[in-house]
Amino acid sequence: MLFKETIRDIDTWAGIYQSTEAFAPLVGAIFAKHGLCFSGLENLTPGSNAVFRSGSLVVKLFAPVEAGFTSGDGFYVEKAALEHANRTVPSPKMLYSGVMRDRYEFPYILMERVEGLEFINIRDTYTGAQKRAFAAQIKAFTGAMNVPISEAHIPRVTPDGCAANERWRLFPESFCQDRLSAIRGLSFDDPVYVHGDLKAANVIIGGGDEITVIDFADSHTAPAAYEWPFIVFGLFGCDREMMEAYFGDYQNEMFYRTLTGHLLMHKFGAFILMGICEAVGQDPASITRVEALYNLIRHCVRDGCVRID
Repeated sequence: MLFKETIRDIDTWAGIYQSTEAFAPLVGAIFAKHGLCFSGLENLTPGSNAVFRSGSLVVKLFAPVEAGFTSGDGFYVEKAALEHANRTVPSPKMLYSGVMRDRYEFPYILMERVEGLEFINIRDTYTGAQKRAFAAQIKAFTGAMNVPISEAHIPRVTPDGCAANERWRLFPESFCQDRLSAIRGLSFDDPVYVHGDLKAANVIIGGGDEITVIDFADSHTAPAAYEWPFIVFGLFGCDREMMEAYFGDYQNEMFYRTLTGHLLMHKFGAFILMGICEAVGQDPASITRVEALYNLIRHCVRDGCVRID
């Protein structure tokens, strides 16, 4: 047995999933299985799964069912999304994937390590010209990625799924009820592949300012504007030069309504809104209606400097 730790629930998984010592024997065996040289593990930015660097490669081990996550489909979603991304945009090249059966079953993906800096760490150093060039590249990326895709493992965003999103319970009941009414009026037609998490930490800038998108775990099929909430607040931070380069003439009611609707639709929309409230010093309890959200979004976008990280 290579993996010695006990996993009973989310808490026990959280206690060990960043442990290089616990996972080194298991990852060493995965490398050997594929004829690769194993040079030990280094930690990378943690998410909900175990992600490590070994030399020029990255290995991602998905939590086994014993960890108690509500869905065990993350491996299949990310594998399918990476396959799509590798065909369409600069992204970490997936080399191998599979399931390592030991004390537990660990699905895994082995991919190339992308060298560079997360955009979140250099965004404030960009000149106006660099901002416009960056946003133009992101627009080209989403244009290539956001296309219809027939892949059973990538979940579709649906009205019922949005209505069942428990994260919105962070906000007043009156808002939650108003949100449900608003969702019934949104269009879920024309779904395309969406990354779903295009924030500054998931864009890597290389030495020649080349851009690579990473972390495809939250991929869905949805209307293309599903990407907007993270692009606006998590990537551009409402910066006017980047916004204009990506959206063109965006300071109008149609843009604000579309952005509001797709924030209500988004899997992590509640967390994005909490981040916005924190950034502007607004009590989340004051968001009692969808119209209050619309007014907040319009104010933030017009202000041009509200971002979440």
